[in-house]
Amino acid sequence: VNLIIDEATRAGLDPDQAPPEKVGRDGVSIASLDDMARALDGIDLSQTPILIRAAVAGVPMLAMLAALMRRQGKDTRTLQGCIEVDPLGAMAWTGRLPLSLERAYDEMALLVNWSQAHAPDLDVIGVHSYPYHNAGASAVQELAYAIASGEAYLRAMSERGLDVNTVAPRMRFFFSVGTNFFMEVAKLRAARLLWSQVVEAFGGDADAGRMVIHARSALYN
Repeated sequence: VNLIIDEATRAGLDPDQAPPEKVGRDGVSIASLDDMARALDGIDLSQTPILIRAAVAGVPMLAMLAALMRRQGKDTRTLQGCIEVDPLGAMAWTGRLPLSLERAYDEMALLVNWSQAHAPDLDVIGVHSYPYHNAGASAVQELAYAIASGEAYLRAMSERGLDVNTVAPRMRFFFSVGTNFFMEVAKLRAARLLWSQVVEAFGGDADAGRMVIHARSALYN
C-alpha cells in the first residue's frame, strides 16, 4: 500500500494550523490515530507492506502506525515496507525545511533505533533522485546527487553513534526513470555498484551494501 500524505502532513503540520492550501494537497491529511485508522481501514499491516513518503514527518507517521497496530493487537515486528524520511530530498524539492537539518538527522536516528528494535523489516530512510531528474539532471548528475545524499545520511548517523551495518539496510533509494531505456538500466546498475563502494568505505559488510531500489516514471513521462 502506497499511502500518499498531503503537503501539510509531510511538513509535520496539524491541518488546523497549516495554511489551508496545503491541507489535502497532493495526498490525504493524516493528523490523528483515527485518521490513520480510516486511511488503512481493511488493511492488515502484519501481512501488507506499506510505503509512506514522510519527508520530515517520519516520527509522527511511525508513531501512529505503531499505535494502530497495538490497538489491533498486532506485533510491530511484523511491519514491512518503508516509512521514509529524506530531509535533503525534501529541501531540494520545496526549497526549505520546517525544522533544522540537525534536528531532522536526530529524528532520523530515532527512527533507525526504533525500527531496529521493534520493526526489523521496516526501512526508514529514503534517498530520492526525483527532484534532480525531474529538474533536468543527466543520469550522471542524478547519480551524483543520490549517492552524495546517501553518504551524507550515513555520515550523520555515524556521528550519532549508529553503525553503518545498522543504518544502510534501512535505506531505500527512489529513482526516476525516463524513456532512454538502456541509459536508465545502466544508471540503476551503476547506482548499485557505487553504493556498495560507499558502504564498504564506511566499513560496512556486503549485505549492508545491497541497494534497495524503488523506481517510478519521471514526471515529464
